[in-house]
Amino acid sequence: MIDTYIVPKIGAITLEKLKPLHIQNFYKSCIEEFGLSGTSALYCHRILHTALNQAVRWQLIKTNPTNMVDKPRKSKPEMKVLDTHEVDSLLNRIKDLSVYIPVFLAVTTGMRRGELCGLKWENVDLDEGVIYVKNQLQTIDNIKQIVPLKTAGSKRKVILLDYTISILKEYKDHQEENKKVYGDKYKTENFVLSHVDGTPFDPDYISRNFARWIHPISKELNMHKIRLHDLRHTHATLLLKAGANIKAVSERLRHTSVAMTLNTYSHLLPDMQKDAVRKLNDLFYKL
Repeated sequence: MIDTYIVPKIGAITLEKLKPLHIQNFYKSCIEEFGLSGTSALYCHRILHTALNQAVRWQLIKTNPTNMVDKPRKSKPEMKVLDTHEVDSLLNRIKDLSVYIPVFLAVTTGMRRGELCGLKWENVDLDEGVIYVKNQLQTIDNIKQIVPLKTAGSKRKVILLDYTISILKEYKDHQEENKKVYGDKYKTENFVLSHVDGTPFDPDYISRNFARWIHPISKELNMHKIRLHDLRHTHATLLLKAGANIKAVSERLRHTSVAMTLNTYSHLLPDMQKDAVRKLNDLFYKL
Protein backbone atom coordinates (compact mmCIF):
# COMPACT_ATOMS: atom_id res chain seq x y z
CA MET A 1 0.00 0.00 0.00
CA ILE A 2 2.87 2.36 0.86
CA ASP A 3 4.96 1.59 -2.23
CA THR A 4 2.08 1.45 -4.69
CA TYR A 5 -0.19 4.28 -3.53
CA ILE A 6 1.14 6.45 -0.70
CA VAL A 7 4.73 7.13 -1.85
CA PRO A 8 3.88 7.92 -5.50
CA LYS A 9 1.33 10.58 -4.45
CA ILE A 10 2.71 12.21 -1.28
CA GLY A 11 6.05 10.51 -0.62
CA ALA A 12 8.06 13.51 -1.87
CA ILE A 13 6.44 15.92 0.60
CA THR A 14 8.54 16.46 3.73
CA LEU A 15 6.87 15.98 7.11
CA GLU A 16 6.82 19.63 8.10
CA LYS A 17 5.18 20.58 4.78
CA LEU A 18 2.56 17.77 4.79
CA LYS A 19 -0.84 19.41 5.16
CA PRO A 20 -4.36 17.98 5.64
CA LEU A 21 -5.26 19.07 2.10
CA HIS A 22 -2.45 16.91 0.67
CA ILE A 23 -3.89 13.91 2.50
CA GLN A 24 -7.49 14.70 1.57
CA ASN A 25 -6.51 14.92 -2.11
CA PHE A 26 -4.58 11.66 -1.75
CA TYR A 27 -7.71 9.86 -0.49
CA LYS A 28 -9.62 11.25 -3.47
CA SER A 29 -6.89 9.93 -5.80
CA CYS A 30 -7.10 6.49 -4.17
CA ILE A 31 -10.66 6.10 -5.39
CA GLU A 32 -10.76 8.21 -8.57
CA GLU A 33 -7.25 7.57 -9.93
CA PHE A 34 -6.20 4.22 -8.49
CA GLY A 35 -9.72 2.75 -8.45
CA LEU A 36 -9.46 1.50 -4.86
CA SER A 37 -12.51 0.55 -2.85
CA GLY A 38 -13.48 2.64 0.15
CA THR A 39 -12.15 -0.16 2.37
CA SER A 40 -8.71 -0.10 0.72
CA ALA A 41 -8.57 3.71 0.85
CA LEU A 42 -9.45 3.50 4.55
CA TYR A 43 -6.56 1.06 5.02
CA CYS A 44 -4.22 3.67 3.48
CA HIS A 45 -5.62 6.18 5.98
CA ARG A 46 -4.90 3.86 8.90
CA ILE A 47 -1.31 3.35 7.74
CA LEU A 48 -0.77 7.11 7.45
CA HIS A 49 -2.53 7.83 10.74
CA THR A 50 -0.37 5.32 12.63
CA ALA A 51 2.87 6.51 11.04
CA LEU A 52 2.14 10.19 11.67
CA ASN A 53 1.12 9.49 15.26
CA GLN A 54 4.60 8.09 15.74
CA ALA A 55 6.05 11.25 14.19
CA VAL A 56 4.13 13.31 16.77
CA ARG A 57 5.48 11.18 19.61
CA TRP A 58 9.00 11.68 18.30
CA GLN A 59 8.25 15.45 18.08
CA LEU A 60 9.00 15.52 14.37
CA ILE A 61 5.64 17.27 13.85
CA LYS A 62 3.32 18.97 16.34
CA THR A 63 0.00 17.54 15.15
CA ASN A 64 -1.18 14.62 13.06
CA PRO A 65 -2.71 16.03 9.83
CA THR A 66 -4.83 12.89 9.33
CA ASN A 67 -6.89 14.02 12.35
CA MET A 68 -8.11 17.01 10.33
CA VAL A 69 -9.39 15.23 7.22
CA ASP A 70 -12.50 13.23 6.35
CA LYS A 71 -11.30 9.64 6.30
CA PRO A 72 -12.54 7.31 3.54
CA ARG A 73 -15.66 5.30 4.27
CA LYS A 74 -15.48 1.54 4.38
CA SER A 75 -17.22 -0.09 1.44
CA LYS A 76 -20.37 -1.98 2.25
CA PRO A 77 -19.93 -5.56 0.99
CA GLU A 78 -22.41 -6.64 -1.64
CA MET A 79 -24.90 -9.11 -0.24
CA LYS A 80 -25.05 -12.41 -2.11
CA VAL A 81 -27.48 -15.16 -1.23
CA LEU A 82 -28.12 -18.72 -2.32
CA ASP A 83 -31.43 -20.24 -3.34
CA THR A 84 -32.72 -23.51 -1.88
CA HIS A 85 -31.21 -25.59 -4.68
CA GLU A 86 -27.79 -23.96 -4.20
CA VAL A 87 -27.96 -24.44 -0.42
CA ASP A 88 -28.76 -28.11 -0.90
CA SER A 89 -25.93 -28.54 -3.44
CA LEU A 90 -23.43 -26.77 -1.20
CA LEU A 91 -24.31 -28.79 1.91
CA ASN A 92 -24.09 -32.06 0.01
CA ARG A 93 -20.73 -31.06 -1.48
CA ILE A 94 -19.11 -30.18 1.88
CA LYS A 95 -20.73 -32.90 3.97
CA ASP A 96 -17.40 -34.63 4.67
CA LEU A 97 -15.45 -31.43 5.38
CA SER A 98 -14.77 -29.78 8.75
CA VAL A 99 -16.58 -26.66 7.56
CA TYR A 100 -19.89 -28.53 7.16
CA ILE A 101 -21.45 -28.09 10.61
CA PRO A 102 -20.60 -24.35 10.91
CA VAL A 103 -22.06 -23.75 7.44
CA PHE A 104 -25.07 -25.95 8.13
CA LEU A 105 -25.90 -24.11 11.37
CA ALA A 106 -25.30 -20.68 9.87
CA VAL A 107 -27.68 -21.29 6.98
CA THR A 108 -30.40 -23.04 9.04
CA THR A 109 -30.36 -20.75 12.12
CA GLY A 110 -29.08 -17.38 10.87
CA MET A 111 -26.67 -17.15 13.80
CA ARG A 112 -23.50 -15.07 13.58
CA ARG A 113 -20.11 -16.81 13.56
CA GLY A 114 -19.17 -15.62 17.07
CA GLU A 115 -22.50 -16.87 18.41
CA LEU A 116 -22.00 -20.24 16.72
CA CYS A 117 -18.46 -20.63 18.08
CA GLY A 118 -19.58 -19.65 21.60
CA LEU A 119 -22.51 -22.09 21.62
CA LYS A 120 -22.35 -24.85 24.23
CA TRP A 121 -24.46 -27.97 24.45
CA GLU A 122 -26.11 -26.83 27.69
CA ASN A 123 -27.71 -24.05 25.63
CA VAL A 124 -29.11 -26.48 23.07
CA ASP A 125 -32.35 -28.33 23.84
CA LEU A 126 -32.73 -30.94 21.12
CA ASP A 127 -35.90 -32.35 22.68
CA GLU A 128 -37.62 -28.97 22.48
CA GLY A 129 -35.79 -28.03 19.29
CA VAL A 130 -34.39 -24.76 20.62
CA ILE A 131 -31.04 -22.97 20.84
CA TYR A 132 -30.61 -20.30 23.51
CA VAL A 133 -28.15 -17.70 22.21
CA LYS A 134 -26.48 -16.16 25.27
CA ASN A 135 -22.78 -15.60 24.53
CA GLN A 136 -20.22 -15.39 21.76
CA LEU A 137 -16.63 -16.55 21.35
CA GLN A 138 -13.92 -14.03 20.51
CA THR A 139 -10.15 -14.24 20.28
CA ILE A 140 -8.64 -11.46 22.41
CA ASP A 141 -4.83 -11.22 22.68
CA ASN A 142 -4.59 -14.67 21.01
CA ILE A 143 -6.78 -16.21 23.72
CA LYS A 144 -10.25 -17.60 22.99
CA GLN A 145 -12.74 -16.06 25.39
CA ILE A 146 -16.48 -16.38 25.98
CA VAL A 147 -17.87 -12.85 26.13
CA PRO A 148 -21.40 -11.42 26.43
CA LEU A 149 -23.31 -10.48 23.31
CA LYS A 150 -23.09 -6.85 22.16
CA THR A 151 -26.33 -5.95 23.91
CA ALA A 152 -28.66 -7.67 26.35
CA GLY A 153 -31.26 -7.55 23.58
CA SER A 154 -29.07 -9.79 21.42
CA LYS A 155 -29.92 -12.76 23.64
CA ARG A 156 -32.62 -14.83 21.99
CA LYS A 157 -34.25 -18.20 21.46
CA VAL A 158 -33.80 -19.78 18.02
CA ILE A 159 -36.34 -22.43 17.04
CA LEU A 160 -34.67 -25.24 15.10
CA LEU A 161 -35.79 -26.93 11.90
CA ASP A 162 -36.52 -30.66 12.24
CA TYR A 163 -33.68 -31.18 9.77
CA THR A 164 -31.29 -29.23 12.01
CA ILE A 165 -32.29 -31.24 15.09
CA SER A 166 -31.55 -34.59 13.39
CA ILE A 167 -28.14 -33.42 12.10
CA LEU A 168 -27.17 -32.03 15.52
CA LYS A 169 -28.10 -35.32 17.19
CA GLU A 170 -25.81 -37.21 14.81
CA TYR A 171 -23.05 -34.64 15.35
CA LYS A 172 -23.34 -34.90 19.13
CA ASP A 173 -23.06 -38.69 18.94
CA HIS A 174 -19.95 -38.23 16.80
CA GLN A 175 -18.44 -35.95 19.46
CA GLU A 176 -19.12 -38.58 22.12
CA GLU A 177 -17.14 -41.08 20.06
CA ASN A 178 -14.26 -38.57 19.84
CA LYS A 179 -14.30 -38.25 23.63
CA LYS A 180 -13.75 -41.99 23.95
CA VAL A 181 -10.90 -41.92 21.43
CA TYR A 182 -9.06 -38.97 23.00
CA GLY A 183 -9.80 -39.86 26.62
CA ASP A 184 -8.06 -37.50 29.07
CA LYS A 185 -6.67 -35.43 26.19
CA TYR A 186 -10.19 -34.39 25.12
CA LYS A 187 -11.05 -30.76 25.99
CA THR A 188 -14.32 -31.17 27.88
CA GLU A 189 -15.52 -27.58 27.50
CA ASN A 190 -18.80 -28.72 25.92
CA PHE A 191 -18.63 -26.50 22.82
CA VAL A 192 -20.96 -27.47 19.98
CA LEU A 193 -18.45 -26.41 17.30
CA SER A 194 -15.15 -28.06 18.08
CA HIS A 195 -12.19 -29.86 16.58
CA VAL A 196 -11.88 -33.63 17.08
CA ASP A 197 -10.11 -33.08 20.44
CA GLY A 198 -12.87 -30.80 21.77
CA THR A 199 -10.96 -27.54 21.19
CA PRO A 200 -13.49 -24.85 20.18
CA PHE A 201 -13.48 -23.42 16.68
CA ASP A 202 -12.19 -19.88 16.40
CA PRO A 203 -14.48 -17.47 14.45
CA ASP A 204 -11.60 -16.46 12.17
CA TYR A 205 -10.78 -20.12 11.60
CA ILE A 206 -14.22 -20.96 10.25
CA SER A 207 -14.21 -17.82 8.06
CA ARG A 208 -10.81 -18.73 6.60
CA ASN A 209 -11.77 -22.37 6.19
CA PHE A 210 -15.01 -21.41 4.44
CA ALA A 211 -13.23 -18.91 2.16
CA ARG A 212 -10.63 -21.54 1.26
CA TRP A 213 -13.25 -24.08 0.19
CA ILE A 214 -15.89 -21.79 -1.34
CA HIS A 215 -13.53 -20.52 -4.05
CA PRO A 216 -13.14 -23.86 -5.90
CA ILE A 217 -16.56 -25.19 -4.89
CA SER A 218 -18.44 -22.14 -6.20
CA LYS A 219 -16.84 -22.72 -9.61
CA GLU A 220 -17.55 -26.43 -9.44
CA LEU A 221 -21.23 -25.88 -8.57
CA ASN A 222 -21.58 -22.79 -10.81
CA MET A 223 -22.90 -20.54 -8.03
CA HIS A 224 -22.02 -17.26 -6.33
CA LYS A 225 -18.79 -17.02 -4.38
CA ILE A 226 -20.18 -15.92 -1.02
CA ARG A 227 -18.84 -14.91 2.38
CA LEU A 228 -19.62 -16.86 5.54
CA HIS A 229 -21.83 -13.96 6.72
CA ASP A 230 -23.88 -14.29 3.51
CA LEU A 231 -25.23 -17.56 4.92
CA ARG A 232 -27.04 -15.47 7.56
CA HIS A 233 -28.47 -13.32 4.75
CA THR A 234 -29.41 -16.49 2.87
CA HIS A 235 -31.29 -17.78 5.93
CA ALA A 236 -33.25 -14.52 6.25
CA THR A 237 -33.98 -14.39 2.52
CA LEU A 238 -35.31 -17.95 2.44
CA LEU A 239 -37.54 -17.23 5.44
CA LEU A 240 -39.00 -14.12 3.80
CA LYS A 241 -39.53 -15.89 0.47
CA ALA A 242 -41.30 -18.67 2.36
CA GLY A 243 -43.76 -16.06 3.63
CA ALA A 244 -42.41 -15.54 7.15
CA ASN A 245 -43.56 -12.41 8.94
CA ILE A 246 -40.95 -9.64 8.75
CA LYS A 247 -41.17 -9.05 12.52
CA ALA A 248 -40.58 -12.74 13.22
CA VAL A 249 -37.52 -12.72 10.95
CA SER A 250 -36.23 -9.57 12.67
CA GLU A 251 -36.60 -11.21 16.09
CA ARG A 252 -34.93 -14.42 14.91
CA LEU A 253 -31.91 -12.49 13.61
CA ARG A 254 -32.11 -10.17 16.62
CA HIS A 255 -31.86 -7.00 14.59
CA THR A 256 -32.14 -3.79 16.59
CA SER A 257 -35.43 -2.99 14.87
CA VAL A 258 -37.80 -4.21 12.18
CA ALA A 259 -36.70 -1.15 10.18
CA MET A 260 -33.17 -2.59 10.03
CA THR A 261 -34.53 -5.86 8.63
CA LEU A 262 -36.62 -3.98 6.08
CA ASN A 263 -33.64 -1.87 5.00
CA THR A 264 -31.37 -4.93 4.70
CA TYR A 265 -33.81 -7.01 2.67
CA SER A 266 -35.75 -4.28 0.86
CA HIS A 267 -34.78 -5.84 -2.49
CA LEU A 268 -37.17 -8.71 -1.70
CA LEU A 269 -40.20 -6.53 -0.99
CA PRO A 270 -41.45 -6.07 -4.58
CA ASP A 271 -41.63 -9.83 -5.16
CA MET A 272 -43.20 -10.34 -1.72
CA GLN A 273 -45.82 -7.70 -2.55
CA LYS A 274 -46.63 -9.44 -5.85
CA ASP A 275 -47.01 -12.74 -4.02
CA ALA A 276 -49.29 -11.12 -1.44
CA VAL A 277 -51.49 -9.65 -4.19
CA ARG A 278 -51.68 -13.05 -5.92
CA LYS A 279 -52.85 -14.61 -2.66
CA LEU A 280 -55.44 -11.84 -2.21
CA ASN A 281 -56.64 -12.38 -5.79
CA ASP A 282 -57.12 -16.08 -5.02
CA LEU A 283 -59.08 -15.16 -1.88
CA PHE A 284 -61.45 -12.85 -3.75
CA TYR A 285 -61.83 -15.37 -6.55
CA LYS A 286 -63.11 -17.94 -4.04
CA LEU A 287 -65.68 -15.52 -2.53
